[in-house]
Amino acid sequence: MSQILLIRYLRFWSRIPDPPDSLLRLITSVDDCRRLALLAESNLGDGAEVVALSEGAALDDHTAEVAFVIHDEWQRLGLGTTLAIRTLRAAEARGFDQFVAEVLLDNVGVRRLLDRGGVVVSTNTRRGVSEVRFVRRRPDQEDEMRYSFRVDH
Repeated sequence: MSQILLIRYLRFWSRIPDPPDSLLRLITSVDDCRRLALLAESNLGDGAEVVALSEGAALDDHTAEVAFVIHDEWQRLGLGTTLAIRTLRAAEARGFDQFVAEVLLDNVGVRRLLDRGGVVVSTNTRRGVSEVRFVRRRPDQEDEMRYSFRVDH
């Protein structure tokens, strides 16, 4: 499986070559209260390219489901952690204080990301998928500065 298909499989649990337009519209349809999405773009090449996406959607008045996808070339640089922290903060600013992520058992990257940015409250695993409930980790000032992200080339 190519790296692009692997990334899409880990996020969308499918080997679809390209997410359908209906799914992309759903992900990027935000109302700034119950649904939010953050994008990270790179302008290192010809024009801007989306290299990471995070989203959050309300499950109830206090819980939001969150999801993250980071392009493989941009993983392990701190971008996922930065994007996750900003997403959780944005959701908290909208009144959400607990989060849920549906994670494939073999998605080690997201599990590490959740360990860095959250404190797990509960986990329920069925058929290779874990529902992870967590709250945002409260880093001290030193950790906060460590997670600022900027790449200049």
